[in-house]
Amino acid sequence: LISALGILVLTFMTDFVKITLATDHVRPSQIPDTWNIKSITLVALALGICMMFEALGLLWLGLRFTEIRIESHEVQTYSFLILLFMALFSILCIRERGPFWKSSPSRTLALALFFDGVVGVLLGAIGIGGLPPLRFATILIAVVGSAIFSLGLNDGLKLIFYRLVSTDHPHN
Repeated sequence: LISALGILVLTFMTDFVKITLATDHVRPSQIPDTWNIKSITLVALALGICMMFEALGLLWLGLRFTEIRIESHEVQTYSFLILLFMALFSILCIRERGPFWKSSPSRTLALALFFDGVVGVLLGAIGIGGLPPLRFATILIAVVGSAIFSLGLNDGLKLIFYRLVSTDHPHN
């Protein structure tokens, strides 16, 4: 439910933020890290499945409680916003071993996240190419819903999943 242009813009915008992760300053481990690929993969898979259902839930909310209809082009803009903001908020969630608020992102990462968020809201409000504009209330559902799922639910699930699959993961 997203146009080719939406996928291209989404990829560019999220890659822009991911590049700035190199500037981040999360707290280092107290002991040298060893990569437990099995644990990381299981947690990533579990969170990915959760995020798929959350995105579908947000899509349902938009179709149920806004002017968007499944056959309309507005659903492409709404889907774009869900995917963009779920990705941006998820970066804040996964960059920290403990709860996402344990450390603040670097200035560069924070600015990139802010800039991408502002551009995303503007694209949703103004529209571009095959992404027609949406009402502000509809944009707000996508942004707030993504924040609730990514920073609320998924951050807690991340901690639970790591405890379930890993005995050597630091729990900060």
